[in-house]
Amino acid sequence: MTVGIHQPNFFPWLGFFQKILRSDVFVMLDDVVVPTQSVATRNFIRGKDGRKVLIYVPIKHTNRSRVIYREAQIDYSGNWQLKHLYKIEDAYLHTPYFKEVYPVINDLFMERYPSLGDFNITAIKTINEKAGIATPVRFSSEMNLGHLKKSEKNMEICKYLGAHTYLSGTGAKSYNDERVFIEQNMHLVYQEYRQAEYPQLHTEFISGLSILDFLFNSGFHSLKPYLEQT
Repeated sequence: MTVGIHQPNFFPWLGFFQKILRSDVFVMLDDVVVPTQSVATRNFIRGKDGRKVLIYVPIKHTNRSRVIYREAQIDYSGNWQLKHLYKIEDAYLHTPYFKEVYPVINDLFMERYPSLGDFNITAIKTINEKAGIATPVRFSSEMNLGHLKKSEKNMEICKYLGAHTYLSGTGAKSYNDERVFIEQNMHLVYQEYRQAEYPQLHTEFISGLSILDFLFNSGFHSLKPYLEQT
């Protein structure tokens, strides 16, 4: 069994969903610290003028310098949901799948969530369901491993689930301790995702955007076949 593990990012890029698809079980790290100014809370779509447009979810400030995903509270004091929905509508109104995708995204934004983790995880699971990606999703918080870090934590998650292979992102090469996996007879595999082009409204392709860009241009039904070929 292959296990993929990742923090629940905010409407993440296509590579995130390919990692889910390639996993037999995918684990959301909902009990790790939310990094500031990162894809945990922000991402980019492509505006109608062809340039990148930032969308994000604001988090309440606390006295603690470090807060985990399942405890990070969303700041609902402003009308940021409507502002970002307007940005999305403005960017994708004339895309082929706007009428299919926008109501789903609107509902996700307008719901109120107990935490950032709940919002991001709900969005990811909703997209999986709409796209026919059936990989089971589990949560690190249910495994009582909050005291462990990085390689040790990922290893214990794999052992907890009875995995023989850990599917890691290439960004983790800088901190993965491969000796930990070798000692436990765990096969460590890197994703090595290379994004292929897909139709966008503008001629010059921009890679690495939020999953929203793909969905509005290609639809939910195209996501799984696209990821299987990349």
